[in-house]
Amino acid sequence: MCIRDRSTWGLQSQFKKMSVNPNVQDAFVNPAAGSKDIDEISSKNAQLEALDKEFQDLLQHISGDENLEKYRSEYEKLYKAFRKSFENEKRLVKHCKDLSENIITNAASVKAALEMSQEDSNTIKRLKKEIEKAWQFVEKAREKEEKSKKMVTDLKSEIVN
Repeated sequence: MCIRDRSTWGLQSQFKKMSVNPNVQDAFVNPAAGSKDIDEISSKNAQLEALDKEFQDLLQHISGDENLEKYRSEYEKLYKAFRKSFENEKRLVKHCKDLSENIITNAASVKAALEMSQEDSNTIKRLKKEIEKAWQFVEKAREKEEKSKKMVTDLKSEIVN
């Protein structure tokens, strides 16, 4: 009984050390935070190996005692659930990092598209001004032509008279 209690407490402290990072949201806001989480999980692999060894040692200690068989079975289920949770956390943190990188890449693409759109808008404004100037020039040319025609007509009528 003493060994089981001591091992259980040791495992509980290990579980607490390996708890899920509550600041996972930082991985979305700050890509460096996502990288930090992956580094933390990588460093937890050594702790997980120690926990695996302790788990195997505990199973060896209680495997011969049929009175503890029910507890061993439940303990194995809990440990498998813990391992699955740990692997899922690693997978999700990696996925968050990948998504964060995609967001950064897409944000850069969106920024480039907005800059191009702004340049296009500026080009359109500039071309509209040029067209307006050209139409003003055309209008002035028509006015001059009309004046010239009138002058020619006046001069012709003076010559005839």
